[in-house]
Amino acid sequence: MTIYCSRTFQIGADNDINNQLDFNLVDATTETIGIHRTNVVDLDNIRNAITALDHAVDITNNEGSQLGLVQDKL
Repeated sequence: MTIYCSRTFQIGADNDINNQLDFNLVDATTETIGIHRTNVVDLDNIRNAITALDHAVDITNNEGSQLGLVQDKL
């Protein structure tokens, strides 16, 4: 996945690196996660589409978990 943007949050007193939280947001568009223009005309394409959607769900779940971790630390 490609990093869409990267940010550093200051979460504690002073400008100390130990009080900072780095956060990366990935580029998770339908095209970058592989479900852009999905074709479900025949059985092979349907299987490929299901695999691509499973992968997209995995990416979405992982990114959601990462966002939750950042939120908990804030």
